[in-house]
Amino acid sequence: MRRNKLVILFTGVLLAIAAVIAFAADAAANRTQPPGQRNGGSAVSGPAASTRPAAVRSGGLVPVSPATGLLSGAGSPGAAGFRVAMATVPRLSTLQLAGQRVIYSYTGLTPPAGLLSLIRHGEVAGVIFFKGNIASQSQLLAVAR
Repeated sequence: MRRNKLVILFTGVLLAIAAVIAFAADAAANRTQPPGQRNGGSAVSGPAASTRPAAVRSGGLVPVSPATGLLSGAGSPGAAGFRVAMATVPRLSTLQLAGQRVIYSYTGLTPPAGLLSLIRHGEVAGVIFFKGNIASQSQLLAVAR
């Protein structure tokens, strides 16, 4: 029974990673094409097309308020921070772009060498620590470093 659960978990993780890589590759390909040529140059048609704003129907960007999704009183990153982020993103490899969307966990007190390698290469969004990963506060701090 435990083996079946592991097979299902492993299959799910592989499918999630494959989907992330596919989406990242598609996004990278779309970033290099002019707006009218994105998604194979096909236009959206049908009932959904008429309900979308004109900028979306034409392949343009729709402005979004910086406060969208923020709690009242919370601020959004400034323009300088956004420019720094945008200057960094194009330098990331496809594996890094995909990895920056995956949060890992592991069993035991010591992270596996493979996970440490992914972290060093910038291919990890984060690591979740569970009870089985923590022996003491000093041990957790050492692992996080």
